[in-house]
Amino acid sequence: NGQRIVTSVTSHTYTASKDTWVYIDKNGAFQFVEVNNGASQPTTPTNSLLLAKVVTDSDNITSVEDKRQTTPPELRRYSDYKYGLVISRDEAVATTVTIGRGEIEFGTNGGKRRNTGRISIDTTTTGRGGLDTGSLAEGFYYVWAVPDDDNSTGFEGVASTSRTATSLNIAGERLVGWFYASSGSSISADSVGAYRGRGGDAPNIVVRKKNGTASYSSATSYQVIPDMMAKFYCSGIRPVRVTFTGYVNNASGGNTIVTISADDIEITKGEVNQDGVGGSMYIPIHLEWTGHMGEGEHTIEVKWSAENSHTINCKDYRTLIVEEL
Repeated sequence: NGQRIVTSVTSHTYTASKDTWVYIDKNGAFQFVEVNNGASQPTTPTNSLLLAKVVTDSDNITSVEDKRQTTPPELRRYSDYKYGLVISRDEAVATTVTIGRGEIEFGTNGGKRRNTGRISIDTTTTGRGGLDTGSLAEGFYYVWAVPDDDNSTGFEGVASTSRTATSLNIAGERLVGWFYASSGSSISADSVGAYRGRGGDAPNIVVRKKNGTASYSSATSYQVIPDMMAKFYCSGIRPVRVTFTGYVNNASGGNTIVTISADDIEITKGEVNQDGVGGSMYIPIHLEWTGHMGEGEHTIEVKWSAENSHTINCKDYRTLIVEEL
């Protein structure tokens, strides 16, 4: 009948040298089932919920174990649950990646673990909290969360060049992110993101922004606009959006052509026509593409060219954004 709350204190005298299993029934009354010390758990009485196990010896109560079930019976738990765990490069230390506070499900090997503060992966060391093996070198690395071996509540981080498993082979390890090292002594501050293949709210986004001028003299073929190249990893499951915004100028008049490519394959293109209006005028251009990008490591580039081998320029902010949605 839904009335399972008793506001008065209920006393009970426990039998010596017994394991007493305590239940509450549908009317709010407590039920007690006694078995010998060390015996198997008895069958739960009809219409009752288990609360506790009380153990006695010949003289005293030796332990009280909380047995309450705090989730509904037969509740399906999403075993890939992950909340938080934002991946970023440390602002001050170019060889350190941080995993933000959050909660993650490791399944039967580690259960649900939660950190209330961020943790670090120092890529100058190996083992838990560092690389799984070797030394930092240019290339992609993958960020793994693993159950903390010092306690039963938290988690730690490990970085590896493998996206299938770390060489440490820690039970329950889960892929949670990635980063790109531009050298053996520096992790790219903008090429860091979360693994989105199994959901979660942490972003997988790369932003390349540059403020200043750039020129391409006698433009006859496509070249990468300075600083408009991004390294990116995506799960291949969720769509990816790529955008570019900038200001371009063709002082001699004619078209300035801008493209976005993924792994040297053009995915979108735009033109700015300045026929008859050359000179010092800069015209904004915005390109956007949304679609499927295969699972793996990618190089995204914004390139430009011009008609008639003209000199083309850009100034002020130019921005490339790559995001797995």
